[in-house]
Amino acid sequence: MHWEKIHADVNNALGTPKGVTISGRVVEEPERVDPTRSRPTRQILEDEIKNAHLRLLFQGRAHPIQTDDEGFFKLTLGPDDALAPGRTLAIVTPPERDDIALGRARITLLPEDSRATVITSDVDLTYLNTPFQKTSDKLQLLREDARSRASFPGNDALYRGLRGSPEDLRPLVFLSGSPRFFKRVIEGKLQMDGVEHDALLLKPFKHIAWRTLMDLRPHLILRALKEQVGYKLRALLDQRLRLPPACAEILIGDDSEADFVSYHLYTRILHDPWTPDALSAELSTLGVSEIARLKILDAAASACAHNRADRPVRFIGIRRTGALNERFQIDPWRRPELTLFDDALQLSLALNQRGLIDLDLVASVQQAMLQAGLTPADLLDSLNRAADGGIDADPATRLALTRAPSR
Repeated sequence: MHWEKIHADVNNALGTPKGVTISGRVVEEPERVDPTRSRPTRQILEDEIKNAHLRLLFQGRAHPIQTDDEGFFKLTLGPDDALAPGRTLAIVTPPERDDIALGRARITLLPEDSRATVITSDVDLTYLNTPFQKTSDKLQLLREDARSRASFPGNDALYRGLRGSPEDLRPLVFLSGSPRFFKRVIEGKLQMDGVEHDALLLKPFKHIAWRTLMDLRPHLILRALKEQVGYKLRALLDQRLRLPPACAEILIGDDSEADFVSYHLYTRILHDPWTPDALSAELSTLGVSEIARLKILDAAASACAHNRADRPVRFIGIRRTGALNERFQIDPWRRPELTLFDDALQLSLALNQRGLIDLDLVASVQQAMLQAGLTPADLLDSLNRAADGGIDADPATRLALTRAPSR
């Protein structure tokens, strides 16, 4: 096999020494992969390497892996693998050829007793300014690479600061309803912004369609692909099981689809008494399929048993996009943890109010927004709108903005 034409697209992963799952896909690539220049259409058309026997090198040990009929592989490691906490590269190689790296990813293992705060964020219309409401928008996204994508002003500085330093790490996970073939575009844009991430969870469209077909419900395939509440809720619950029991969480999303519904349900499951029957009835009302409901109920019970943090969800931030949400209105889904925001400045101030970041990071976000082309007047207007929404601006922040030079 011509190994120079084989690429292993490995996923960053987050876990603990008790367990972590490392996954990816192996494909044929005639040229070196540059995530900043890769387009989704290219990933869709890639030829997978089927049923290939490879090795995954991790923490000084070589683990055999095998791809399936679509080129995907998955390796779950646990207590018997003597894992150590920290950040380590996972490298996929050909069998018996450790000198050839087909692909690599960063694996973060938090100590089992960690009380770190884990940040989970949506991508489109939360971190990235991605129009996707129209069919023409979606078709355009398939043709664009990372250089064509734009993050909201100040988000790069905020997310870099939120994640913290290696010595004081707050793991950053992106959870999106976009298909898996947007992986390289998203990772490419994060790379350009200097934002490291610890996991990127994307929707397995083909798996969902196949599972729905196998359940003899072909007429429900489109509905299953579009459904977001159950998908994100299940992903959050599964992620909770991969975290140390005492971890806290910050959830960030937007109001264009159903982030606030999924985040509300997830928080309520962990914070408040809720019977399985009541949760199942709520999910049924929201249009979650029976099979998905059963899996969510099982995951919810496991997550509650696993959790050792008192009210672990410390903050929910929802960006107001102005997009019409025909199905959900936000008012019935409000919680004390939830704050609405318009931009990175408001979000940083809200996080500061909750004691989750310091004013130095707020100042960095302000500066990044000014460098992106906003004016001090724009930011003062944002502060005024923030106050209307219950986010207080520190007087020194207002004074700094009145003295800030325009770009």
